[in-house]
Amino acid sequence: MSIRFDFFYIIYIFSLIILCIFLFFTYLLFLQLIYYIIIRFIFAHNYIYITHLITFATVFSVKKFTDNYFRFDKIYISRYFIVRRLNIRGLYIRGLYMEMKQEKAERLVQIAKMYYEDNLTQSEIAKEIGVSRALICRLLNEAKKYGIVTIQIHSPEEDYSLLKNQIRNRFKIEDVYIVNTLLGQDISDDRISECFSDVLLNLLPTCSNIGCSWGKIIHEALESLSKKEINFQLSDTAKVFPLAGNMITTGYSIDAQKIVQTFSLCFNAVPNFLYAPAFLESPMELELYHKTENYKNIAQCWKNIDMAIIKIDNYPTSPDLGTAARYEVLLKEKHACGSFLAYYYNLQGEIIRSDFDYSIQIPIECLASCKKVIGICSSNVMPKSLLGAMNTGLFTHIIASQPLLEAVLDLKRI
Repeated sequence: MSIRFDFFYIIYIFSLIILCIFLFFTYLLFLQLIYYIIIRFIFAHNYIYITHLITFATVFSVKKFTDNYFRFDKIYISRYFIVRRLNIRGLYIRGLYMEMKQEKAERLVQIAKMYYEDNLTQSEIAKEIGVSRALICRLLNEAKKYGIVTIQIHSPEEDYSLLKNQIRNRFKIEDVYIVNTLLGQDISDDRISECFSDVLLNLLPTCSNIGCSWGKIIHEALESLSKKEINFQLSDTAKVFPLAGNMITTGYSIDAQKIVQTFSLCFNAVPNFLYAPAFLESPMELELYHKTENYKNIAQCWKNIDMAIIKIDNYPTSPDLGTAARYEVLLKEKHACGSFLAYYYNLQGEIIRSDFDYSIQIPIECLASCKKVIGICSSNVMPKSLLGAMNTGLFTHIIASQPLLEAVLDLKRI
């Protein structure tokens, strides 16, 4: 009986030992599986500076670094008398930026500043820090991945497209030409003049009766075109003429007669001059001039006009005794904000009339029937002047800078 009991006792003890050994190795295999999953799937393809990582009671500690950054050469797993050496050079650890060690974040910021702000090449950064260029390239990609570096591409064309659509829809403008200024530079009349030249070459071939106002920008654009080879010419019957009488000014470049002459030379158009001042002193003088052959010829041109080139101006401008005599306090009472061709208007686009205005200019009715009325805004035009001009409903095409058009939309919202 005792021998039988001892036999079963030995069998029992032996079974327990076998079970313990099985459980022990099962536990070790489980740990190896967890370790494999962590290393292969969770900690893959990222750099991070690790000092200690505790996972499932297994201590991972960095023993040696290949450089001062985020790669390591050896990891020891020390527990249950198991020491395993792993050569995982180039293994990366996946994680979010917020989970990264502060040292790595600072290092990524440093490298990003050297590359993007100091304009150092990757090779120069690698040489200064003492690592490979490939590592610097990967770290820069990491900086972008974790949001340390963000890159935004501003396309002027996309911005202009949205702005154009807003102007077209709100003011019923056929087309808007936004002056593309160079980065970091202010709007200049030269840039506006260049834009007007391009617009003119694009719209002009379908027109045969072109009217011009005074304006330095218009004159400079035509002067520039006269020195270039133009691929087309207007028909032999095409006419060019002023939209208003002569301005008494020392600057000949803003005189409409001079602009008509330059235009005819550029495009082989027949010039029609207006031999009269823009402002007359009495209704009798105006009536007498209306009876002249010169005025009748120009008036007929105005009736048949299919393109009008007009410079938009501010109000008030420099002291103008002629305007004061014609309108007295009317412009102030009616809240005038701008002018074109000696016509004054308010913010709502209403043309301000005066019984003492004896100007020689194209009638508003002729402008209203014109197919293409181009409004040109120089660099000093105020937003309210352009807003009032577009509210008149006379202009079909506008040439202006982006800041000016954006300011007009802001005024429109008020």
